[in-house]
Amino acid sequence: MGACEPTEPRPFREVPNTGPASGRRVSSTIIVGAEGSGRTFFSALLYSSLVRYGGEVGDAFRFHARPESLAALGTLYESVRAGEAPRWPDSANAPLVLDLQFPGHSPRGLLAHLHRDRDAQASSGTALLLERCSTDEVARFVASGGALTSLGQALLEGGALVVLLDGSGLKIDPGTSQPLAHPWDPVLSGLLRALKLAVRDHPGASKGPITPLLVVTKYDLVPDKVRATLLPNGGTMEGWTEESRVVAARELLSRYLPQSRAEWTSGMPAGLQLSPPVAFISWVRPDGGSGPAARLKGHDTPARGWEPDFPYLEYRDLIERLRRLG
Repeated sequence: MGACEPTEPRPFREVPNTGPASGRRVSSTIIVGAEGSGRTFFSALLYSSLVRYGGEVGDAFRFHARPESLAALGTLYESVRAGEAPRWPDSANAPLVLDLQFPGHSPRGLLAHLHRDRDAQASSGTALLLERCSTDEVARFVASGGALTSLGQALLEGGALVVLLDGSGLKIDPGTSQPLAHPWDPVLSGLLRALKLAVRDHPGASKGPITPLLVVTKYDLVPDKVRATLLPNGGTMEGWTEESRVVAARELLSRYLPQSRAEWTSGMPAGLQLSPPVAFISWVRPDGGSGPAARLKGHDTPARGWEPDFPYLEYRDLIERLRRLG
């Protein structure tokens, strides 16, 4: 969710040290996608879902925004809560860091997004680095031939690779009734190829497993015929089952991402731990109008006030998956 700054290849970077007494591990979540695929919306909705989820489950889950990340996260959060299309803060040019707390270790802090618990460092959990990568940095890594660019280094540290696929790019050829390759397929396949080359050319650089999460954005605009190619019943608009996520990811690769599927099935070099992908959906609707000033559709809730319409259950399940990756 922070910016992946374009840099020249450099030595493998050090991740933040959260202290030997904390028992913390560091896990990265890298968000990539084409321009207009919804990277800023996804980031804002993910953080809003963290706030909502933390309030719902109480002591079973807590998170704390690091002071250096709080302003950027707050800007994203307040914009969508006000019904505005979020804009990525100009100041957010570094990874945003959240401390995820495991059950029973953080009894205080109902409004976890508004403060930092002074006891957080003493409890076990996961330090989660959230990075929203620019399309330039993705292109740099794809063209690097396996060099350890900023993105390459971040990915090889392990964690989640969130690939945003604009749902409007999922199309069926009217002449043959067959799915067409998604416009981002060449880029994703190139990214996978660069990962393989990076591991091959830098033995020992891979520090942990990478779990790809394929997120179909603007899912509300995807035609029923296209949805049926992912799941027999098209899935629901609010949340999929774990089985559905596996099936949809497999069908996405097979039908809409053929070049990427070829990279996935052509064998991985020793040291690259790439998990099978799973799929999620995301959407948020404008309330009429268009352009940057367009308002978001939403509804009033008794407990939380006004909030935008979006598939919260999908984001809740994604949060739980990120916890497990940590």
